[in-house]
Amino acid sequence: NLDNNQDLDYDEIEVNFSASSNAVTFSTGDEIGILAYCTTGDGSENYLMKNDGTSSMSRQVPLSDGSPVLLKKATGQDAVMARRGDHNFRFYGVYPYMDGDFDVTAIPMSVPAVQDFTEGIKSQMTLVAAKTSTNVVPTQELEFRSFFSVINFKVARDIIEEGTPSVLKSMTFAPVNESLLEDPLAVDGVCNAVEMTFVPDMATGKKSITVEFGSEGYALEEEFTTIPVLVNPFFVPEGGFELTVRDMADNEAVVEGFTATDDNGREIAGGEVV
Repeated sequence: NLDNNQDLDYDEIEVNFSASSNAVTFSTGDEIGILAYCTTGDGSENYLMKNDGTSSMSRQVPLSDGSPVLLKKATGQDAVMARRGDHNFRFYGVYPYMDGDFDVTAIPMSVPAVQDFTEGIKSQMTLVAAKTSTNVVPTQELEFRSFFSVINFKVARDIIEEGTPSVLKSMTFAPVNESLLEDPLAVDGVCNAVEMTFVPDMATGKKSITVEFGSEGYALEEEFTTIPVLVNPFFVPEGGFELTVRDMADNEAVVEGFTATDDNGREIAGGEVV
């Protein structure tokens, strides 16, 4: 609808972007992908605005650490350009950047059943953003969201043996009664950024998640260490969950969680940090 869109006062202008997220803090070493569409002045719909005209994403990098951050194009070919008469602007962002031709209605994402603590929770996540705009003169602010949840476990330094600092090998989060958990904790699937939906492939689902701490293990030095776990959204089943912590000698400690009366049936929603 041309009545709802503002014409540009320029023959051509480069579109600038910023990125923010409640899920992560961006850093200068990150790469963010943006796919941009518009309707042209002659009525051509779904026109690709990337400078090289391809359906690959524009590669953008943060100018600083934090959230929100301003972005800059990685190369001249990554510029997103708007021209006089263009309107009905639609911008889709994906973190991390993905190579090749891209379909914003089928973005692959997953919660891994095995997660590497040393790589950080951010490395496990795929974030998406979507925005429509009538005016591309201002910086386009993209808010990136996660369809998944993060549970932060505070693990005591001497969790395995009282008074002795632990060197962790792995940590497994699983329901006490697997049959009562309706949704998988780990799963693959695809996101439709146009509709902002995630469709899981239930055949890939797993009802436990293991965090690994590398070949040398991870020495707990603080009184309590926060260990984040990425999970698919779920409702807490009756009986709650068990957290099984193992040290490098395969000694174990088992801690129950989500066992309070008001935890039963509690929703751990997408984007939530617990």
